This record gives sequence, C-alpha cells and structure tokens, in this order.
Amino acid sequence: MEKKHRPDPILFGICITLVAVGILVLASVSASFSLQRFGTTFYFFTHQLVYGLLPGLLLGAIAFFTPLSLLKRFSLPILIFAMFLVALVFIPGLGVKSGEALRWVSWWGFSFQPSELLKPAFIVYLAAWLANRV
Repeated sequence: MEKKHRPDPILFGICITLVAVGILVLASVSASFSLQRFGTTFYFFTHQLVYGLLPGLLLGAIAFFTPLSLLKRFSLPILIFAMFLVALVFIPGLGVKSGEALRWVSWWGFSFQPSELLKPAFIVYLAAWLANRV
C-alpha cells in the first residue's frame, strides 16, 4: 500500500508564482494589441485563463492523484501511443504544415502538436526505466 504523498510547499509556491507572473505579464504586454485586434484589452488574458490555466489545473490535479505505480506500469504503452501520435503528422490530411515543417495534427476540427505529448511521455518512461534499473 502506497503512503499518502503531500506536495512540496516550496515547489508548489514556485509553480503558483511562475503561473501568476506569466499571466500578469501576458495581460500587460498584450493589452494594446488585443484592443486593436479584438476591441477588448482582456482577450488574450481570458483566452489564456480558459484554454491554458483551467486545462493545466485539471491535468495537474490528475497527475498529482495518479499513483506512481500506475505510471510505472503504463509508461511503455504511453510512450508508444505518443510516438504513434507523432507519426500521424506524416499522414496526408492529418498533418498540418506550420511554417515549412509538418508539426501539427488536425483531427475533427481539433489541432494539437503531438511532440508536446511525447516529451512528458518520454520523461515518465525514462524515469520508470531508471527506477527499475536501480
């Protein structure tokens, strides 16, 4: 049976501070551009809150309450799934060109960058692999 884990208060405080400062900087820097383009000074601020902060908090809560043993057990399938998503970029009709490179996948009106999912998947896999080697 795994013992209950508690967040590190210093790390938690640093994360909260970085997120708050980032959102405040975004609000102050983008206000004039947002006013010119969208007619309101808070467009980018509210967009970041709705599409950045809320999903981030949800995913952070899920990650916090996920047992490490579960992550260890499923680290290889998660990595393989993330690599599969990266390979989808090369399928015509799914891969979307950004600049001069295929980086995005567009699926049913939803687009995402699969390499961003591969990064944490690789970190989780590498951590599980190293934990089994020790």
